[in-house]
Amino acid sequence: MTDHDASDISTFVKTARLKMGLTLEAFGETFGRTKANVHAWEKGLHEPAYALLLEISRASGIPLPGSTEAGDEADVLGNAFVVADLLRNAPKEDRHVWVTVIRHGLHEHANVYSAEQLSRYETALKQLDAPGSNDPAGSH
Repeated sequence: MTDHDASDISTFVKTARLKMGLTLEAFGETFGRTKANVHAWEKGLHEPAYALLLEISRASGIPLPGSTEAGDEADVLGNAFVVADLLRNAPKEDRHVWVTVIRHGLHEHANVYSAEQLSRYETALKQLDAPGSNDPAGSH
């Protein structure tokens, strides 16, 4: 389970679709998904992967929940749901790569985080990257 409100994501998806002037079917086709996928996202039954949310944000010009600019990763990178989404399906052998990417993003955008936030994120990343880590999303 992720640490965000699913209604934020469903509202974001519906708002993006309506701004783009697309039907459920056309929106799904635009992003390589079905009408049923889009319907489930808008009803909060399922959520698109983070990479797809970012793609929708860029295409629609609507910022992701927790972000200030469309397609902006800096503001959302530190959110727990982003980290959980990136690592949820990553095989153990790929986690180190993802952790490295996230760590790079945090350091590249360090000016938007407090020292305390950076320290907490770094601690969480170390735990995720530790050998034998069984819970990629962290403990909740």
